[in-house]
Amino acid sequence: MSLHHRVAPVKMRPVIALLTMLTAAARAGNFSCYCNECSDGNTCTIDTSSSSKFRCQTDIHTTLNGSYIRTVHSCATLLLDACVEYYRAETLVVYTLCCTTDQCNRCGLPSTLPPALQSLVPRPPGCPPIPPFLATATPTGTLETTLVTDVVNSSEVTQFNIIIAALVVVTVLISLLAAIVIGAGIMLRRKKMMVAVDDIKSLEASSGHGDSKMEQKTIVDEIRRVKHIGNGRFGRVWLGEWRGEKVAVKVFETKDTESWEHEQKIYHTKMLHHENILNCVTCSMWSSLSSHTELWMILEYHENGSLYDYLTNHTLSTPEALRFLTSIISGLCHLHTEIRADNESKPGIAHRDLKSKNILVKRDMTCCLADFGLAICQDLTRQSCVEKIPPHPHQGTKRYMAPEILDGSINGSSFSAYKQADMYALSLVMWEILQRCEIEGKPLEYTVPYQAHVPHDPSVEEMKVVVVLREIRPELEERWNRNEVLAIISSQMQECWRANPHARLTIARVKKSLQQLTQAPHNKDDWM
Repeated sequence: MSLHHRVAPVKMRPVIALLTMLTAAARAGNFSCYCNECSDGNTCTIDTSSSSKFRCQTDIHTTLNGSYIRTVHSCATLLLDACVEYYRAETLVVYTLCCTTDQCNRCGLPSTLPPALQSLVPRPPGCPPIPPFLATATPTGTLETTLVTDVVNSSEVTQFNIIIAALVVVTVLISLLAAIVIGAGIMLRRKKMMVAVDDIKSLEASSGHGDSKMEQKTIVDEIRRVKHIGNGRFGRVWLGEWRGEKVAVKVFETKDTESWEHEQKIYHTKMLHHENILNCVTCSMWSSLSSHTELWMILEYHENGSLYDYLTNHTLSTPEALRFLTSIISGLCHLHTEIRADNESKPGIAHRDLKSKNILVKRDMTCCLADFGLAICQDLTRQSCVEKIPPHPHQGTKRYMAPEILDGSINGSSFSAYKQADMYALSLVMWEILQRCEIEGKPLEYTVPYQAHVPHDPSVEEMKVVVVLREIRPELEERWNRNEVLAIISSQMQECWRANPHARLTIARVKKSLQQLTQAPHNKDDWM
């Protein structure tokens, strides 16, 4: 093995000088060394009269990354005038102890051996363990053995310490800069959210929307989240409790602030309040003790859950199906309709994500529309246009997308185009309700639209092939036509899922037809 590193000079202290003088005096006669590889009782003998270069020696071998390999105790001849206490070869590092008294290499350790390795070196029989104070690391990272020699600082260790110190300084500076930037961003975001909350308060004051029993300043702090009950497109939904009343808490993360602001704007549109549209109590920020901030939307809670959940677990009689449909259509009609009063006006609103999971079943067995995260408003100055064109046409649930959305032919600036797309989605909800009606025996098992044609989470292209290119629609049951009520509903449904959006019925037309159906006398067998 070739020598790659010079030995760093040893700085002598008075105590070390005294030890050197004592060991020099002991060289006058023979002495023995501990030898773990000798066959003669683990001992070898040195005759100092023949040469002054004979020494007892302990060599500790480690890998380059500091793993212990082995220890060699022996009698040795110094090839150089001084003991080489540390050298590094191509595959290992050797730490060496040289001494000249009886059995001096039995329990002694090289002064250059790092403290972290000392506990790994096996001790010969009869040698006491190394007390912690004998080998310590100084704050600067140098090694100090207090009873034997001073520190041996190689140039490699010094350079390493400089690099570590520089990295620490750079890391601290980067951390401070990041903390300043993050802190500034949080402050700006909180200021923006506070402005949004103030805007909501002014909207509530002017529109009268919301529950007057609940004071907005205290409701969020007094709500106890009970359990997680679902997920929306942008937020998680929790069952909450406020003064003994159940509420739904839709929680947005701060990264979804824009979505939170958009949905609350829809909920607080003037004159939106309707029995078949979910009521939003209030919107506000919530912050934990650890400064984690969430955006809350407090909504009415309906224990029956979504229409999807209800149809999965329940069947419907014909009157129940008609009651469900009438309430859904009434809510959508109010949403789509522009209203102008003396000093107030409500724009038409298109839902854009109508599906059974976004419709809730109330305790009185009527339904209400929910989740307005993708809804868009009509521009009141230009009734045929939308207030803001959506950034991407393929927003919403792909399974319920109208043909013109799937093939990209929808006129993105036309408000009527989005209402027509809602009508297509409504027709699929109508089909979901019809399939669970109890007529002529058992109802059909609940399935989502196009379940037999596309996977669980279909892509736009997969839906386009089925709905646009192959013009497939959900299957119709012949027995529906034998029921007076369901036959009319089925006919209306088919008019709403036409490929040509302009040929679809409007929501006002469907609402009028169902009202007439509700008021007309029916065959008793069809009304079971």
